[in-house]
Amino acid sequence: MGRRSENKEEDECLGGWAALVNELIAENSIPVAHVADATKISRCVLYKFLAGLGSLSIFQLERVLAFFDYELDALKAAPKTTVRIRKRARPVATGCKAEVL
Repeated sequence: MGRRSENKEEDECLGGWAALVNELIAENSIPVAHVADATKISRCVLYKFLAGLGSLSIFQLERVLAFFDYELDALKAAPKTTVRIRKRARPVATGCKAEVL
């Protein structure tokens, strides 16, 4: 049994990408194992994706498309930004009204 999401639209989208990659592989007569090795994606993961039983990350999909000289322009990744969160210092007791003996 394959992985199917609750969202039919998501399944169709993933299937569309898998169909495109399958078509590119067939057009170029390149073994799936070669594509997996060249893109540094696990063969098992790529085979499952192509069968519609798994998914690829956006970065993996970009690498596969780049292998065939295609570029994924539809989705742009946001630039990585670093947000520094400073730990709040403990408040210092000031103006203590208690008398010291």
